[in-house]
Amino acid sequence: MSHAAPRVLFTLAVALAGFGVASVASAEDVPGLVVEAGYLYKEARVDHAKLHTPATEPAILGPLFLDGTGTMVGGSFGAVGYVDGMRFGFSESFYGVSGLQLVKDQPTPTGYKVSAAKAWGLLIEGTFGRQMEVAGVRPYLDARVGVAMLMATIDVDSGQLGNVGSTNYTAYRFSVGPRFGVMIPIADHFLLDAACTYGILGHEGVGLTMNLGWDIFRGKKF
Repeated sequence: MSHAAPRVLFTLAVALAGFGVASVASAEDVPGLVVEAGYLYKEARVDHAKLHTPATEPAILGPLFLDGTGTMVGGSFGAVGYVDGMRFGFSESFYGVSGLQLVKDQPTPTGYKVSAAKAWGLLIEGTFGRQMEVAGVRPYLDARVGVAMLMATIDVDSGQLGNVGSTNYTAYRFSVGPRFGVMIPIADHFLLDAACTYGILGHEGVGLTMNLGWDIFRGKKF
């Protein structure tokens, strides 16, 4: 069994237990739609992600990879629909990534230096889950499935000529994980959505999100 397998099994067990609890909780049979946007802060956890080489890039660089742990800071927007305790939605997140290392499988040609000037990411995902209504707030548990893109600008410098070019490389990976959160009403049709996320697959570890949402069909009282 791989090192990641116990973590995956534990996360799945917690998620299934949460779904069971939410299934027996009462929820008003009132459909709704929340449009939201906000801030995210997540752990970047990248395990030798291969950067795909653009067709226009010279082959002298060889295979390139991003590796290590760091942080993701950015924002997201999306929408969540719900009815009778069920939730479904989508979101798109865009964030800067710091703390990762560029790894090369072959030596850099003499006289040249290759470095990752900056990195950023894009995550597009769909969600589905269960929610409850307890004491005027709405706790929920979602499963997240999507596609994560990790992009890096690679600079090539020559000792004699200086910078000889910059190219954007991209690594792709499926993203799967749970999200535990709570929606808190703050005014008529407006709410705060605070959540903790975790990546079983993808480029992220533990994360926190804070969104401001507009509940189109329902007022302050859930």
